[in-house]
Amino acid sequence: HGPAESKNVRKELIDRSYIEVFLKPVQGQQGSKERDHEATIQGILNEVCKTENFPRTVITVTLQVISSDGSLLSCAVLAAIGALMDAGIPMYAIPSASSCAITNDGRLVLDQDENEELNAKGTVFACTKNDNGEFLSICSDGILTQKELGSSLELCSRGCAITRAFLTQSMKDGNAN
Repeated sequence: HGPAESKNVRKELIDRSYIEVFLKPVQGQQGSKERDHEATIQGILNEVCKTENFPRTVITVTLQVISSDGSLLSCAVLAAIGALMDAGIPMYAIPSASSCAITNDGRLVLDQDENEELNAKGTVFACTKNDNGEFLSICSDGILTQKELGSSLELCSRGCAITRAFLTQSMKDGNAN
């Protein structure tokens, strides 16, 4: 729907819009993992959205998890970006997100499922600002060597380029109809 009038004085910024993100789990109460994801997504959106175009307003992004089979943060970032693009919120860049898991035997798995995520030595999430690989956000979980982290970020960067191309093409196809 686009920006709305701020009903909370703390969220009314005179020079730009305030972006708030809500990530609702499949069922039950929100936990610390969802709140961490909200903060990560909010930081990414604040970096890429032209919030100065909408002073004294609030842009609310509510993400409802319908089902989850791994890579939740990547999916949530892509859903938020798609929603803002669809709402006509101008952006400096179209970010993209990807994640991978490092198995106990050292293999890298891009866009891991829940089982691979739970049994992994570690996971890495990356969000890039553009195709040149400029990172907006990086999160890792588990104990990884420097080499494993570097290889994971390289794989995530390639995954981001692929998802950005898909997101951009989807928006072009949607606008053509």
